[in-house]
Amino acid sequence: MTIVTPDRLATQVRLPGQGIYTLRLTVGDGRIATSDELVLSASRATGEVTLVPAGSVWRYLDNGSDQGTAWREPGFADAAWKSG
Repeated sequence: MTIVTPDRLATQVRLPGQGIYTLRLTVGDGRIATSDELVLSASRATGEVTLVPAGSVWRYLDNGSDQGTAWREPGFADAAWKSG
C-alpha cells in the first residue's frame, strides 16, 4: 500500500491489488493518542463498465491551448467550450 501524500489532511491510498485492507490511523501529541480502523474492500467490476453512456453531452476544448490541471476541479468554468 502506498500513501500518496502523507503530509496532507486529504490524501490518496494506492492498494497493490484486490482484497480486504485494514488501515489503522493513530494520532498523538506525545502524551495522548487515539486511533481508529478503516476497512477497505478493493475489487474490480465484473463485465463491461460504461464510462460515457451513449447520447451523453460532454464539453471539450480543441484549440490546442494548455489548460493545466484546473479543468479537473469541480466548478471549472467550461461554458465557452464546445459540446458534443
